[in-house]
Amino acid sequence: EARLRQAAERKSMIEELARSIGSVVEAAAGGDFSHRIENRFDDPELDGMARSIDRLVTSVESGIGETSRVLRRMAEGAFDERMDGEFDGAFADLQSSVNGTITALSTLVADIAGASESVEGQSGRMNKAAENLARRAEHQAASLEETTAAMREIASSVAKGAEEAGAARSHADTAVTKADS
Repeated sequence: EARLRQAAERKSMIEELARSIGSVVEAAAGGDFSHRIENRFDDPELDGMARSIDRLVTSVESGIGETSRVLRRMAEGAFDERMDGEFDGAFADLQSSVNGTITALSTLVADIAGASESVEGQSGRMNKAAENLARRAEHQAASLEETTAAMREIASSVAKGAEEAGAARSHADTAVTKADS
């Protein structure tokens, strides 16, 4: 009879463990890793199994949570965050990949920022050169305008001189004609 009672108690514990495992696994399958097996079992094998399931869920929760935290910070523009913690197996690989990706992206962002500063500096120098060229062109245009005005004045003087020379020639011709007469 004691054996039957023990067998019935063990069966009841196994059924309770199966329900608890089902609940925890179902929640984990839905993305909720916060559930744990709350019951403690008098049977060391069953209790060991329950604690193993809890460690598994805790490990997954920790790995996913830390990955999510770092990726969220990276999406906010913080490239100085890294996955912290001691991970094993696939989560250690994930940690290495995420941290390597952040390092590569951080380097890329720094390179882009450096190139942007260089372009900005070159743009500033080009702007100053364009302003200098415009100033010189403006100065040359003013000089050309002055030269044009001087040339017009010279042309006017030459025309007036030619006109006066023509008048003088006419007077000279008249004087020669009178002298001949």
